[in-house]
Amino acid sequence: PIELARSYPTIGPDGRASTDINGHACSIELYLGRDVLIDSTGDLRPVRWGSYLGAVSAYQGVIEGKSAIHDAFWKKADAVSRDPSIVAQQDWADLRAVIDCVRFAFVDT
Repeated sequence: PIELARSYPTIGPDGRASTDINGHACSIELYLGRDVLIDSTGDLRPVRWGSYLGAVSAYQGVIEGKSAIHDAFWKKADAVSRDPSIVAQQDWADLRAVIDCVRFAFVDT
C-alpha cells in the first residue's frame, strides 16, 4: 500500500470520488511518482472504474492518460540521468518501495 493511493481520485458509475485504491487499481503507473501523475492543471489523473470482475467481486480500474504518464516518466528519468543532482526534486519514493520489495522478496531471514 502507498499513501498516495489512500485517497485517490476515481471516476465510476456513481461519478467522481476519492477512494482508497490500494489493492484494487494500483498499476505500476501509480508508483512512478506524483510528479508524473498530474495533468496540465496540476490534478492527479483519475482511475476510471470499468469492467466488473465477478471472480473477485470488484471493478477493474484503469488510470486515465497512461501514455502521458509514461511520457512524463521517461522525461523525468532522462532528466535525472543527465543531472543526478535533481533527484531530490523528483518523486521516486513509491518506485523505490517497489524495487525494494522485489529486491528483498527472496532474501532468507
